[in-house]
Amino acid sequence: KIYIVLVILITLTNFVFASGDLIPEKEEINLEDGYYEIPVKLWHSIEDKESMGNKALIQRAEIEVRNKEANLYIGSDKMEYMSITASLVNIYFQKEDGIYHRAEAGCFDLEVPKEKDKRPEVFKTSLINMDGITKVYLDPKVEPMGDEPIRARIKLDFNKINKINESEATLIKKFKDGPKKPEFNPKEAGEVQNKNLIVNYGPDSFKEEFTFYGNKLSGKEAEDYTKDFDKLDQVNVFKIEFLGQLDEISGEEKNIQAGRKKIEPNKDFDLQLPLLKFSKDDKLSLYEIKDGEKLKKDYKVKGNHIELKTKEGRIFI
Repeated sequence: KIYIVLVILITLTNFVFASGDLIPEKEEINLEDGYYEIPVKLWHSIEDKESMGNKALIQRAEIEVRNKEANLYIGSDKMEYMSITASLVNIYFQKEDGIYHRAEAGCFDLEVPKEKDKRPEVFKTSLINMDGITKVYLDPKVEPMGDEPIRARIKLDFNKINKINESEATLIKKFKDGPKKPEFNPKEAGEVQNKNLIVNYGPDSFKEEFTFYGNKLSGKEAEDYTKDFDKLDQVNVFKIEFLGQLDEISGEEKNIQAGRKKIEPNKDFDLQLPLLKFSKDDKLSLYEIKDGEKLKKDYKVKGNHIELKTKEGRIFI
């Protein structure tokens, strides 16, 4: 009897885990042509509750239907997380091929403190069926959550879907008529920021569009670079990267960010690293890791930052 119970439990457990990995099927959208509004929530990836990022989602989505094909429009707003303002910069929806595809972003009119570029307010994706739950990856680009896209689910309440006039479809109008994302011009200078790390670059520094990622390393990642210092030294380790757009996520990656194209600068640029708990009066030394070697760098203090010129380094100590 014990053996039979164990077999049943194992079978049920495997079924529960496997059911979570089912690939969604593409089905005909059984709605008349036109525009609809529908309640939407950002749901936890596995637990039956709202995701902590639900406040960044407008709780009313819109659907546009044409010949049994549909597009879903979801709105993003700012939310406060640990005294940091966040919003969604990308959403990846799982499709019938099992891959998570990046939604098209529109209406770049959302202002986030300490960011020069505006973020999107509306995301558009094809609706492949009328299931209430869709698995997604989210990219909120907020410091406490790191840079890896986060698993979640989008919950649509089809029991409360409501047909509306085109004039009432405000998200769709924003997506179609709102400000477009500025095109990258390699001939222009620019400034990018991430987590209080700042890069200023001149014309012809980058051949293609990039996203700047800056992080203060900790734990094992930092230990690899600090083991040669005296135990009494206070050491900060920073990593910077210029990465390309991420269009797809398989869901099997151990490190999603590693799949992004690495974009190398053509020229020196000015990099500003935050002093954090240090001050300009401390006896600071600055190092750049290049080809595994630790090279001492000149710098100047600019406000609450250390500023240096660099091109090839990615790790700074």
